[in-house]
Amino acid sequence: EFLDYTSGKAQLPRKSVLIAFDDGYRSFLQYGRPVLKELGFSATLFVYTDYVGSGGNSLSWQDLRMLLDEGFDVQAHSKTHSNLRRREGESEAGYAKRMETELARPLALFRTHFGRGSDTLAFPYGDVDEELLQQVTERGYLAAFTVRRQANPAFVYPLKINRSQIYAEMTLEEFARNLTVFQDENLAVADVREAGLSGSNDAAPSPAPEVPATPPTATLTIERLAALHDERSEQLESRGRGARDRAHHQSPRSAGPGGAETSRGTHRARGRQSAQGGARPARAWIARRSAPTVPGGPQSRSDEPNSV
Repeated sequence: EFLDYTSGKAQLPRKSVLIAFDDGYRSFLQYGRPVLKELGFSATLFVYTDYVGSGGNSLSWQDLRMLLDEGFDVQAHSKTHSNLRRREGESEAGYAKRMETELARPLALFRTHFGRGSDTLAFPYGDVDEELLQQVTERGYLAAFTVRRQANPAFVYPLKINRSQIYAEMTLEEFARNLTVFQDENLAVADVREAGLSGSNDAAPSPAPEVPATPPTATLTIERLAALHDERSEQLESRGRGARDRAHHQSPRSAGPGGAETSRGTHRARGRQSAQGGARPARAWIARRSAPTVPGGPQSRSDEPNSV
């Protein structure tokens, strides 16, 4: 449904939200699944195939087939969960071979266990560049998710869809603020005037409009509008991280069952625990619909924020 929305084929219901869980931890069965089923929500699980069926805290292929039968979705998160960008000093041939393993192997395993591949990918750690996008496209993925914290307009690039991480220690008010899809933008459009359109051929040509010393802002294309949106998002994300860090140091709270780490940049270093070490906290992600649309695209309500 979301991909049809981004391609202009369908409209989403009001207050839409896409929920995802990464990696493939069994804690989803204990904590996430019962709550989602009770509330009538589905979710997408992005799993990296080296972890599936490895025992301990991981979901098995049988678990994933059961979840598919119950209406949940399962998609790819690479093979090993390593950074998929080209490494420093890595040759072009070496990178292509590594991407064949990281991106194509999960597709083969999905066909073996589910009878179908995966058309959607979640980038490990959210890291992506143009060279990686080419590799993803060549292997047939139609959409991919980052961890950029902002909403998604109808014209979002399908291989760079945004997601926002939800932390276990968030209050209800913080959670609601995280769902906000409206952002202030200062937009300027050039004043373009055409001269000499109303006079006769014999009339003296109208003088050309004066060019100011500093050129006006260029007419906003979709690409430029998206760039401004991204710049504003970076500012808001930086501000939000600072506020969360200050709050965390002032009143530290430990995550309960199903909780999540507070730092996206270090959450993997802090701990994939062994089977003897207990269950690793689950993380949830959301991808939200943004109100603004472009002419010809699906129209969204601009007076109601999305929520779950």
